[in-house]
Amino acid sequence: MPRATDLLVVLTYATLAIVAALAFDRLGLMGSGLAWMTGAVIFLIAGQVHAGVARAEERRRFETEIHELKSGQHSLIEELEQAGARLDALDGGRAPAAAQTPAAADTPAEA
Repeated sequence: MPRATDLLVVLTYATLAIVAALAFDRLGLMGSGLAWMTGAVIFLIAGQVHAGVARAEERRRFETEIHELKSGQHSLIEELEQAGARLDALDGGRAPAAAQTPAAADTPAEA
């Protein structure tokens, strides 16, 4: 996420926590100190939920990218094998002609 979006999300969670704390305090549901502690806990929980969702999205994106890279690798391997086969075919057609030259007869055969 861009920095501005992250800042807006954090401000939204902080506003939610402050509003909850003020509501708990004003409605008399709990004491002032406990209301502010509850607001802080709400802020932390919202941040953890947001981080979990962001990680899940990121993991899905990375899995998709890995799948695309692997499929690209397979197609590249196939193309390399085809090119190697074509080179072998070309090399196979020239090998007998190269063996007839005197320079080829002087070089030792490789195992």
